[in-house]
Amino acid sequence: MSVDTTLDADDPAAVVDALVAADVLDETADGALHLTDAFDRTLSVYEDSYEGEERVRETVAELFGVDPDGERARSVTGDELAALLALRSFVDDPPPVGRLAVAAGAVAEVGGLSPVPGRFEAVDDQSWRGFVDGGDAVVTVWKRRCEPCDALKADLDAVLAALAAETDAPVAGLDGESCPDFCRATGVDAAPAVCCFRDGELVEAVTGRQSPSAYADLFGDVYGA
Repeated sequence: MSVDTTLDADDPAAVVDALVAADVLDETADGALHLTDAFDRTLSVYEDSYEGEERVRETVAELFGVDPDGERARSVTGDELAALLALRSFVDDPPPVGRLAVAAGAVAEVGGLSPVPGRFEAVDDQSWRGFVDGGDAVVTVWKRRCEPCDALKADLDAVLAALAAETDAPVAGLDGESCPDFCRATGVDAAPAVCCFRDGELVEAVTGRQSPSAYADLFGDVYGA
């Protein structure tokens, strides 16, 4: 797919339309935008490769022919640079870098979907304590571009059925990469994770994808009679 070479920063709707047509962005039924899986995989390569302010400035200077210590080079964020380079790699016949930068800004602003499955209430560092306060609850931890997380999502029906057999505790989910407070408080250092709370206190946290039967044993131990 190609991106319209007439991209104009003053017409953000047209920029979005061009990115949707190029399979860079997808639009959900409620109008929300997110990165497509195909583009997200390309973007991840550049996000991992272009870290550090100095490298970002040097790359921007090379791309745009500007002073690496100047204001223009400093004005481009690492996210914007990664988006620009990913777009140039992903689309057919990419437009000149100046036009592509318009699209990159839109991509950097959109970002990706939350990794939390839609059936769960989403919590974060500001809300998770209120979710578990004083009662029984389960908080699950997820991460983008995480193969074990994706594999666990395929087992969710069985896992939730095992939980329902032991308790009616509500279940929430959070993005582990954006919730350092939760991870420090619970000792969770990997995703996916299932954290079981009783009376507002963490009883057990299991990290890594487990089988549905292993989760059934967990819920029986924590919530069973």
